[in-house]
Order: sequence, then C-alpha cells, then structure tokens
Amino acid sequence: MNRERFWGLHFDFHAGDDSKVGINTNAEDIERYLLSARPDFIQCDCKGHPGIACYPTKVGRTSKQYVADNLKVWVETAHKHNIPVYIHYSGVIDEAYCKEHPEHECLDKEGNVKERNNCVSLFSPYVTDFLIPQVKEVITNYNIDGIWVDGDCWAVDMDYSPLANKALGDVTDEERKLAIRDKFFEYARTYVDELHAFKPDFMITSNWAYTSRIPELPKDRNINIDYISGDLAPNNSVHEARHEARFIALRGLPWDIMSWGFNNSDKADKSAVQLIQEASVVMSNGGGFQIYDTQNRDGSARKIDGKRLEIISNFVKERKFLFNKKPFADFGVLFDSDDFYAKSKIFNAGGCLNPIIGMVNALLDVGRTVNILLSSQEDEYKNHKALVVAQLDKMSDERVEKLVTYVRNGGKLLVVGEDISIRFLDKTGGKYNGKRTGRVYINDGEYFSLAHDIRMKAETMSCLDLGDGEGYLYSDRSKNYPLVPAYRIDKIGKGCIAYLPLDFGNWYLTFANLAKQGYIKNIADTLVESSVVVDKKNIDITTQKDGDAVIINLVNINQGRHSLSYTTYDEVDPIEDITVKINIPYKSVSLPFNEAHSVEYKDDCVIIKLDKLDIHTAIICK
Repeated sequence: MNRERFWGLHFDFHAGDDSKVGINTNAEDIERYLLSARPDFIQCDCKGHPGIACYPTKVGRTSKQYVADNLKVWVETAHKHNIPVYIHYSGVIDEAYCKEHPEHECLDKEGNVKERNNCVSLFSPYVTDFLIPQVKEVITNYNIDGIWVDGDCWAVDMDYSPLANKALGDVTDEERKLAIRDKFFEYARTYVDELHAFKPDFMITSNWAYTSRIPELPKDRNINIDYISGDLAPNNSVHEARHEARFIALRGLPWDIMSWGFNNSDKADKSAVQLIQEASVVMSNGGGFQIYDTQNRDGSARKIDGKRLEIISNFVKERKFLFNKKPFADFGVLFDSDDFYAKSKIFNAGGCLNPIIGMVNALLDVGRTVNILLSSQEDEYKNHKALVVAQLDKMSDERVEKLVTYVRNGGKLLVVGEDISIRFLDKTGGKYNGKRTGRVYINDGEYFSLAHDIRMKAETMSCLDLGDGEGYLYSDRSKNYPLVPAYRIDKIGKGCIAYLPLDFGNWYLTFANLAKQGYIKNIADTLVESSVVVDKKNIDITTQKDGDAVIINLVNINQGRHSLSYTTYDEVDPIEDITVKINIPYKSVSLPFNEAHSVEYKDDCVIIKLDKLDIHTAIICK
C-alpha cells in the first residue's frame, strides 16, 4: 500500500460519553469523501483528548453510549479503495486515563490538576502500560497503516506531581523544565521504537514534533519518526503556513501540513479557493497537504456533495512534482535550540519566536526568498546567500564564534536586535556607543513609522547606537530629529555582518507597514542581490531544487476582505501584468500550467512576462 503522504484527509471527533459511537457510521458517506478527494491517505479518529476509544477496546474504555465498531467501518472502507489509514490518537492528553489513575496525572506547582487539559505525567508508566498496548491492539485488530499522535509535545507542561518530584529531586524550575523536555523525548522514543519493532512498516509521527516547537533534528534525539506533520491554526492559516512550512522544510524527513477545513471561531466552512491558497504555500515549500474535517459526534462521516474536495484535489494533484523538493533561498533565518529552550515554555513558544516570524514575513513581503534553518545545520549555510540572526540573545558563545568564522570565510550575516548585535560586535572588535531609549521612528526614505506600538504599552523602546552607519532612526516623526544610525555593515574577513540595531521582527509581526518594508528592503538589497525579482507585491517566491532543474514558485497571497473577523472567502484577486526577472542566465524556461507568458533570454538573466497569476504557478528553469 502507498506510504506516500502527499495529499490526505484527516477526520476526528474526540469521542466522549455523549457519543453514541457507531450508530450511524456507514461506508457510503465515507466513500463520498474518498471518491471526491482521491487522497493518498486518510486519518480517522481512534482515541481523542477525552481518552475514550471509538472501537471496542480491551485496554482502555469506550463511550458509555457505545453502539458499534466505528473504526472498523472507516478502515475497511478506505482499504477497499487501497487507501492507507492512519489513526488519530491523543498521546499526553488523556482525560479518562487521568481519572482512572489520578496518581499518574501532571499537576501544577500547587498540586492541582492543570486547567487546560488532563495530561498524564511523563514520569508515569502510561506509555508502556497503556499507550503502546492500546496501539498494538489497534494494529492487530484493524491492520492500520500508521498513527498521527495528537496532544503530544504541544501539551507538555511543567509537572510538580509526586512522580515528577520523586524523579527529579531538589531542582530549580529551569532544571525541571529541561528534565521534562528530555523526558518527553524518552517517552516518544519509547513508543516509536516499540511500535516499529511490532510492525516495521508502521508509519509514525508525533503532531508538531520537529517543527517550530522543537528546534532539533529527529536524529539528534534518535527518535525515528517516519514523517513530520502539524495542523495550522484554523484562522489566518495562509500567513501561519508561510512560517510553519519553513520551520519544517529542511528537517530531512517527508512532511505535510494540515489545514482545518473550517475556521474555529464560528465553524464556518472554508471555500475551495481559500484551502487551495493555504495548500499552495505549503506545497511550494516541498510539503504535502491534508484537510481536516470533523466526524459527527457518533463517529460517522458528514454528508457532503464532494464538489469542494474535487476542486481542491485536482489542483493539488497537478502539483505533486513539488513534493519533497528541497527549497533553497537568498536568506536563511536561524532557529537556535539554546535560545528557544531558554525562553520557551518547554515546547510552547509563548511569543519567543515572534522575532523570527516577523523577519520571515518582512523578507517575504519585500519579495525575497526565505528559509528557516537550525543554527546547527551548518551544511545548509551554503544554500543561502545570507543568514539572519533575529534576537537570538541566548545563543551559545560557541555558536556565535562559529557564525563569526562563517563570516570570516566569506559568509554574510544580518544580525537583528541590540543585545545580540552587542555580542557579535564584541566578538569582532566592532565599535558602538551603547543603548538609547525613547520613541524610535523608522524612515525608508519616503515613509515614517514608529518602530514599536505605543498602543501596546510600548511608549518607548531601546535601540543600539552603532555610532556610524547608513541612514537614521529618528526620535520623532521628522527628519529633523535623527537618533541613531539605521543600520551598519561591517566587513569581517572575506564576508560581512549587517547590524540592525533594534527589535524589528517582533514589531513587524505586530504591525507591518510600508516604512518598515522599505527599511528592510534597503538593507536586504544592500546585503545580497535577489535571485528572483518580481515587480508586483503580495507574491511569495520560493525556489526548489529538482535534479539539474530549479523550480520557481509564485504564490498569490492576496486575501481580499479576509480578516480575523471576516474569516472565510471564495475569491482571491488575481495579480496581472507581472514581470519576473531571474538573475541567472538559464537556457530553458517553461511554465507547466501553460499560462500566457513571454520569455526573453539575456546574457545575465531571464525575463518572463506573465499575464496573470491566480493563486499559484511554477516556473521550471534549466
């Protein structure tokens, strides 16, 4: 059976005691999904966060209103069509297990049950005594093909239970945090290895492992998951996909991202157009794509007409040639494990990734190609013209030294933020005048903007006075009041470091505007030439390697009236009369979707005139 996870459907309903499990489950309603979407795989519910199975388990328990074997119908129907089945299975979150074994529950500092979820303590025998035996039961009885473990790393929290206290002894909260982190890795390694030993071709992942929540490679912890997967926040998913896809794309495993087929605020269904736009962002970075729809509360499939899924399926399947094609980019924004674990709530960022996400958005918004790579992935440095260090204040001295060596050998670095700039300046002998505090205005030559947001109680901010440099930041909304240099580029050995002396990414993420875009564009263009230049805005550019060819993706991220209060849309305004300049003299250029275009080959570049971009197109260059 096909093990490729390019295009899929996810179903779950987190069965509870309100669920008359299986009473209405039938093959016909399931087949309507399968025949419309023609997926490579499906994921369906087995045990959700309440901890109640939707099949007759002997390990755990089913709903008090259980009627029939819901899982059996789903598996048999999918297998009849030669479609692999992965179970949706809640890991760390298990309300029923915690009620049955309160001594195994994760507790807060006061010894109370966590308000957010009923989570098992990682210091309990849950993984060996319950999770592994139950999943083995499902494998044996239903011959399922894989598992998508939900409620796992993102549910891990500080644990002050008697089990944790006994195992850890007298430790600081910081030591406890890191010990719980390591205990999660041990827990995940245990079930991955045991289930692989039981069924070697069983496909396993832990939801959101090795994404923005874990700045490591699977091999770093010897956790042999088969693929990486996570589900986007249901609202504003296009913009979340822009960074989440990039957090995953270079981790070295096949990966996919799940979009919710509806938003979470009013449960409104998303249109085919909206989901296609979300899919385009993911696929253009090399990922697979799946859509989440709920099962009914009894576990049956919703009755649908299938037209929406058919449209999406046709679009996605035409782009399968993008799957698993590795992206490369002008800028590589670094994601550092020391910095993340020092600032995060174990695996939950709590805002500490905002400087990184803001820099990714800013560079994309000014038409640059961008990847996110781990700071430890030194073999990936060469695939980027410049690296970005965005407020990684807790980065180790050893890593700072290695990056300085990278620069001395010819690399280019953009360092963002006053504290991290000081560390690099001190390492390289660069001069500066210390920090300044006040209102800080950015000017790109035409537009002014506060660098920060006074409505969010940020009346002032600190910035670094570089002493000399290019342009100015201002203390008021006028060029009469220069404050400090806007940026500076220092030559170091064969390379250079550009210093951006303030918290730019965090505030760009809060409020993006023309002044901030012009400011970062000036710096980016001064630092490195753009590989691909597009003359229109609202187009994300990605580049992928495909053997001796290069794929250039253009994604229209216009969203019309979309906002957090207007959550669904069925039109994306096309972008017309686009000029694409590729600063490499390729000999052959083709557009596989046959859009109207012209190509002009020059000695140092290729110029493509594209009549219109609807949502996504690809340009193949050789």
